[in-house]
Amino acid sequence: MNLREGETQTVVMYLAGLDEEIAHVIELHPYTTLDDLSSLAYKVELQRSMEKEKLVSHQIEPIISKKTTQKPFKTKLHSTKPSALKTPTK
Repeated sequence: MNLREGETQTVVMYLAGLDEEIAHVIELHPYTTLDDLSSLAYKVELQRSMEKEKLVSHQIEPIISKKTTQKPFKTKLHSTKPSALKTPTK
């Protein structure tokens, strides 16, 4: 890597401050400047968040489809007509 001494220290501190999983992915890619490094970190973080959203949507989707396929709850309404309220005669 062709980094100046001051920028090298900044890059090391930047990598140390990243999430461990993101740092491991970034270390697999080439970068020459702090801008390259921060761009890679952003792309990795964006990709991870998209994967999480996709995972969550796949988990929620079956729940939503289950709810939409269930029949609505119906109750029988009692008649309030006066003839229904009469007591039977003997």
